[in-house]
Amino acid sequence: MRRNLISISAALIVGIVSCCASTALAADEKQSKEFGIVGLFSPDREQDLRDVMADVPEFQLVRVDDDNARATFSYEVAALFPERKLKNAPTPAEIQQRINALLTRASTNTFSLKLTPAVPKEKLTRIELNVGILDCKGCQYAAYLAAMKAPGVERATVARDGSLITMVETGKTDDNAIKAALKKANIECRPKP
Repeated sequence: MRRNLISISAALIVGIVSCCASTALAADEKQSKEFGIVGLFSPDREQDLRDVMADVPEFQLVRVDDDNARATFSYEVAALFPERKLKNAPTPAEIQQRINALLTRASTNTFSLKLTPAVPKEKLTRIELNVGILDCKGCQYAAYLAAMKAPGVERATVARDGSLITMVETGKTDDNAIKAALKKANIECRPKP
């Protein structure tokens, strides 16, 4: 009986050590995750995101999906949380918050993660407005941010020709709500040419 207890105790110790070892390995393994990105409002912003990522050694940009304003990042949990003990593994929400904080800081608040879940494409409606000629990134970014503040707006893109294209959750908003959000930012919509 005593021999069985020793065997069981040894098996438990080996199991606990193996479990801890696999947790330590997971913290050092490369992981990848796709996130929605706030700030990808035009095709040339992809290069801006790539430039920002040069200053963020804690995680790497793997892929950018301009059409859906999403990006895939790879990371090691240990690199994201160098001060944290491995026995206190961060939750997925903490990982997302850490990546968001690093990205926001590196980009001076011009890029961040979209912290709300993505709405499926089949539940989105396209609304296109004319906001006038926007010949600088700052003006485009202001129109983009204003549109993104309207309820139900999932994505927005701004073209230099003055087109503001939004993808909105069907039934949650309409063009009047987006126009009101733009007006708060002193951006007037114009009739389409």
